[in-house]
Amino acid sequence: MTAPTAVAAPPALELNDLEVAYRVRGIWRPVLRGVSFTVADGESYGLVGESGCGKSTAAYAVVRYLPRNGRVSSGSITIAGEDLLAMSEAGVRKMRTQRVSMVYQNPGGALNPTIRVGDQVAETYTIAGVADGEAHERAQEMLRKVQISDPARVMQRYPHQLSGGMQQRVVIAMALAKDPTLLILDEPTTGLDPAVRLALWARIRDLRAAGTTVLLTTHYMDEAQRLCDRVAIVATGKVIAQGAPTALIRSHLAREAVEFDCATDEEAALIDGTAPPHRLRSGRRLICYLDDASALVERLKADDPEDRRALIVRPANLEDVFLRIAGSTLEGGA
Repeated sequence: MTAPTAVAAPPALELNDLEVAYRVRGIWRPVLRGVSFTVADGESYGLVGESGCGKSTAAYAVVRYLPRNGRVSSGSITIAGEDLLAMSEAGVRKMRTQRVSMVYQNPGGALNPTIRVGDQVAETYTIAGVADGEAHERAQEMLRKVQISDPARVMQRYPHQLSGGMQQRVVIAMALAKDPTLLILDEPTTGLDPAVRLALWARIRDLRAAGTTVLLTTHYMDEAQRLCDRVAIVATGKVIAQGAPTALIRSHLAREAVEFDCATDEEAALIDGTAPPHRLRSGRRLICYLDDASALVERLKADDPEDRRALIVRPANLEDVFLRIAGSTLEGGA
């Protein structure tokens, strides 16, 4: 007897040829143009690009929370195999309540300024049917899980009494209280100081390890490279490249980057014979990308023993890839 064929589970999230437009002064202007990507169950996926490229619009479309002047013109969005655009309003509300959580870019705007923090976190549990007393206990425990050291004290405060980093942790606690299958983080570390940013990165890593599916939007390329299994680079509303960060670096550039100062008329003589396939210039700063930078580094050190050129040798990174394919003053093989 032949064993039944196993049916593959649908991806946690799939966008297919998505088009979104905003109505501005009576004219529908495209914002997303044929955006397609798939996020596997348990994967951390990043949408990266400059401010205004459309990555946050994609995140809002996933929770069907576009502004009034926005609309999905064509394409599809499925969450765990369900057609989001065909859902009723009641179905969308249920999805937001039980399965999908989003942490918005401005945490202060996501919190009610007139209600104590503890009551707002507890409300997430009471909506799910948890009794009030237990809801407050769970709220306190969830605040502890997002690295708030004195949750009982924080619960008694109003949002304006918390720092931006603390507000962000509270909003993440509210999002995690739903135990979502998909967590969307829209520019979660914008405006945070380095210490708080590192702490938040650690929490996102914990979520990944626990199997939570994460969709992250960010303009910090290093953040995406550290936190995401795969990324899509977005520019002018289009996905122009996607893949694992290390694979994108290998396919678009080279392993190493050599940075140094030099005038334009010095460049040819300094790199002669080392053949860097790609170069990026910003003023007097030149970056050369090579798989083996030793010959170029040796030449530069011989030419400049006192290091007036401020030589830096480092691994190529995702930001270099973005500059390579999204448009810059990059020279060499295109």
